[in-house]
Parts: sequence; structure tokens; C-alpha cells
Amino acid sequence: MNRINQKLNEDKKLLSIYFTAGYPNLNDTVTIIENLEKSGVDMIEIGLPFSDPLADGPTIQASSTEALKNGMTTEVLFKQLKDVRKTKTITREMCINLEGERALKEIKNSDFVIALDEKGAEYTSIEFSKLIKKKKDSGQTIVFIIGGSLGLSTSIRDRADQIFSMSKMTLTHLMIRPFLLEQIYRGICIMNGKEYHIE
Repeated sequence: MNRINQKLNEDKKLLSIYFTAGYPNLNDTVTIIENLEKSGVDMIEIGLPFSDPLADGPTIQASSTEALKNGMTTEVLFKQLKDVRKTKTITREMCINLEGERALKEIKNSDFVIALDEKGAEYTSIEFSKLIKKKKDSGQTIVFIIGGSLGLSTSIRDRADQIFSMSKMTLTHLMIRPFLLEQIYRGICIMNGKEYHIE
């Protein structure tokens, strides 16, 4: 059992803290982690800042904007975390599993879950539209899960009803969002006979 599952199985309420890397200052990441740990925090989620006003709401977006101005990048964050790992045990698996557990808490048993992964099945826009219609007609809610930059957890893969690929090429999880939204819109237009999709 990994450390995240051990924490989740403890018979007590857990304190999980999220903060944006590079905020308020670029080099505050390690200090914040150390202070949170000393304060008794059970889990720490470190947010990699990116520009997407719709993703996490205005508060996190404001901190992300400031962090980006400070010069925070994926490369800088990984270098900072490398320093943390000299004294703390942070693994790729722990990050992926925590993200997966958070996502699963938002999913209902009745939901039809589609996880996006480059190794998943590929659909044409017409086939995708038919899938949307089928689930709509059955009254099922479709939930799409886009993995973070480290990929999908095993728990998400096990829960997913389908693994779906938008391309065999590797795309960032941020780029997938607008692509997926456009395909959902296209699928709905096809389903409703709107003049948007052209074969």
C-alpha cells in the first residue's frame, strides 16, 4: 500500500493543502512545503501554474498568473522538487495516485467515465457523436477525465468505462481541453443535424 492510500485509510480527518508553485515568490516552493509539513499537514498538493481562467477558478488563476510572471515553469518546479526529495519522499506514483483519488471522489457510480490517453481507442467524429447520443438517450452522464502531466492512475484506468485517444501523438493535458470541447460541440452538432461538421 502506498503512502497516499495509507493516509486515506487512517481513521481520522485529513488536512490536505493546495498551493501554487512560484507564488508569492518564485523560490518559495521548498520553504512552503517544509513549513506545511512542520505544521502537521497530512497531504500537500503542488499546483503547476498555467493560464486557463476556466480551469480552477479566479483565486487559483490569480496566483498562477503571478507565478508565471515570477518565471515559474515545469523545469524550474522539477528542479525545486528535486531539492525537496533529498529530505522528503515524493514519488511520481504518489502524485498520480493522489490526483486519481481526488477525481474518483467526484464521480458517481452511475456515470459513464471516459479517460483520455494516447494509447486508448480512436473514434471518428461521427462515431463519437453516436456515443454521445447513446449515453444521452440512456440518461447516463458522461464524465471525461484528462490526466495530468504525469498521466493517469491505475485507479482511474480501472474505473473508466472506456479509454479514449484523441491522437497517437503526445499532446499536453492543457492542449487536450480545447480539442475535447470542440469535439463534444461537433458531436452535438452532428447529433442535432447542425451544419458544422463537413465530411
